[in-house]
Amino acid sequence: MFSIASRTDRTRGAQFQSVADVPHATFRALTPSTVVGCCRYARRVLIRCTTKLLRAIGTPAASLADTPPSEQDWYANLTWFTGRKCVLLTHAGTLFSIFVLDVRIADLRPIGRFVVPKIEAAVRSEGLAADALGTLDADGVGVAKTANRSVLGCMSDLARQCEYAIEDAGGLDSLDIDRLNRQLRRTILGPLGSTYPVEAARGQR
Repeated sequence: MFSIASRTDRTRGAQFQSVADVPHATFRALTPSTVVGCCRYARRVLIRCTTKLLRAIGTPAASLADTPPSEQDWYANLTWFTGRKCVLLTHAGTLFSIFVLDVRIADLRPIGRFVVPKIEAAVRSEGLAADALGTLDADGVGVAKTANRSVLGCMSDLARQCEYAIEDAGGLDSLDIDRLNRQLRRTILGPLGSTYPVEAARGQR
């Protein structure tokens, strides 16, 4: 349970069970200081999608969240390998990433119900605490445009690593996806210095 504290919002003081219950117009105007209560983060987690992905899932510009970037945001990009759609997810603050094979556009609508189970499974596979990268609500995930070129640059590097791994495996059907994902989370990326993404995630709490 939490409340809206903004003095300018007509819903000031209203009580909500989850961010999914907040009216859309109200949520788009939220800033980190306007949600108070027991939530770990002061706003719902955002999935920042590339233009390519936004077009694929048909998200109208009017429905995108207009919220300042945060290290708790997730970035998502749609890629193609040998004619098959794949999605790369990357956590802005830790660069913890997840590569998902054989994605259908229908699977991405709504995107929260696609992304959240993938993140939860990846977190479990690394032996991390369930809330290591934030508490996610599949029905309360916001969608926004990308806002961090550094994260996008790292995602490009990781996508090339995926491409090389697919080639080395002889194709997607022979790829050990679990092994690849573990490698992605143990790749040195500039913004983290000598720290692996999985190590950054362990220290996120």
